[in-house]
Amino acid sequence: MTIYRCDNCGFIQEVLLPHKSSSNCSQCNNEVKIYDTALYVRAILDYYFQKNNELEKLQAQYQALKDKNKHTSEIINEEPQIAVQEQTTSNEAPINANLQLPPQIAETIKEIVRRFHQPIPLSVLGTEIKTKLPSFNQKRYGFPVKFSDFIRKLNFLQIDGVNNDMMVRLKNNNSATNNTPSLDIDINNSVYFATEEQHEKIRQYLTHKNISAEFNYNAVNFTGYFDEAAELIAENYSLLEKHLATIRYLYNQHEFGFSVNVKNVSQLEEQRLRDIFKTLFDYRLFAKYFYYRVTKTIHIKLSESAIVQKFFCGEWLEWFATVKLIKYAESKKMNYSIARAVNVQLLNGDRHEFDVIFLLEGAEALFIECKTGKFRQDVDKFLRICNKIDIDTKNWIVLAAQLDNTKAKAFEEMYPVRFCTIESFLSES
Repeated sequence: MTIYRCDNCGFIQEVLLPHKSSSNCSQCNNEVKIYDTALYVRAILDYYFQKNNELEKLQAQYQALKDKNKHTSEIINEEPQIAVQEQTTSNEAPINANLQLPPQIAETIKEIVRRFHQPIPLSVLGTEIKTKLPSFNQKRYGFPVKFSDFIRKLNFLQIDGVNNDMMVRLKNNNSATNNTPSLDIDINNSVYFATEEQHEKIRQYLTHKNISAEFNYNAVNFTGYFDEAAELIAENYSLLEKHLATIRYLYNQHEFGFSVNVKNVSQLEEQRLRDIFKTLFDYRLFAKYFYYRVTKTIHIKLSESAIVQKFFCGEWLEWFATVKLIKYAESKKMNYSIARAVNVQLLNGDRHEFDVIFLLEGAEALFIECKTGKFRQDVDKFLRICNKIDIDTKNWIVLAAQLDNTKAKAFEEMYPVRFCTIESFLSES
C-alpha cells in the first residue's frame, strides 16, 4: 500500500498507486506525492522520537535549573543577606530578640530533628525543612535569611561546631541524642545516611581490624530514585529477569535500544510490564519509553549515563539490599550504621570493595556481597577475605538474584558462608 498527505488541506489517504508517483488530492484536488506507507510511518515515528528526545533534554535542563535554584534557596543559604534583611516590607516583622514561629511550623522542625539518631548536620536540616515545608520562608516571621542565624534564633534548638561541621540538636531534650531509631525517617527520600557521622562507627570497626576504608557517602543518598527502582525490580524480578539480561548485554555491546513484544502474554503481565517500564522511565532510568498499541510492542531507549548503566548492570541489587536492611533495622528500632560501595585496604596492602556493610551496635558487621550474574568462582575468594579480616564466615552473605531457595540451601551445605535469594533475604535479614 501507498499513502499521501496533502500539503494544502492536510488530508491523508491510502491509495493503490506506485511509490514516488504523483496524484491529486481527493479532497481539494491539489497535486500530492505518493509514498510507501511503511516508509512514511517510519519517517513520522523517527521525527516523533527526535522531537521527543529534544523535549526530554529541555525538561532535564529545566529540572536541573530547578534543582540548582532549590539548593541555593534561602532556606539553606549560608551566605549573609544583609541587604535583604534590612529591606523588610510592611508584611514582614522586624528582626528582634523575641521571635517566634507558628506552633505548627515549630513542631515540624522539632520533629525533623527528633527523627534522627543523633545531632543532625545543619545542611541536612536545611534540606529536610525545605522538603517538609516547601513554602516556608523565615523572613515572613522576621528571622534572619542566613540559615545558621535563623536556627540560632530558635529557642528550642542548639548549634554545635563551626563552618561545615555545624550540628543541630534539641535543647534540653534527650530524644535528640537518643540512639533508638525512629520509624518516622523517610528512608526513600533522605540524605541522613550520606554523612560522615553515619559512617563513623563502621570506620572505627574496620580500623580496629587494621582495615583502612574509603567511603562513598553518595552511595547511600536516598534522595534520588535508585532505591525505589531497585525495590521495584526486586519485587518483580521473575518477570524482569530476561529483560535485565537484555539490558546488560546491550550496554556491553554499546547499544541503547530494544523492544518488548507483549502480544503473547496475559493482559495482567502486559499491563504490569508497561507499568514497570513506564515507572523506570519516569525515574529517568530510561531515555525513552513508547508503547505502540497496534503491534503491542514496548519500545525502550536506554540511558547513556554511566551511573544508570552501572545500576542496571548490577548495582540495583546493592541498592535493594541497603534499603531493605535499613527498613528492617528501623522496624526493630535497632541502632545501626550502613555503608555501600566501600573501598578498603588491608594491612598487607590488598585492596577490595565491599558491596554493603551493615553494623548493629554491639555485634559483628555483616558483609553483603550482591551478585546478579555468576559468582561460584568467587566463593573461595570470599573465604580468603573472611580469614584475612578475621570475621565469622556466617557474617559474609552472598545475595544472589539468580538463586532459588533450594540452590541457596544446597550451597550453604557446601560452603560456610551464607547464601540468600531476594525472597529469603527479605525474610531472614
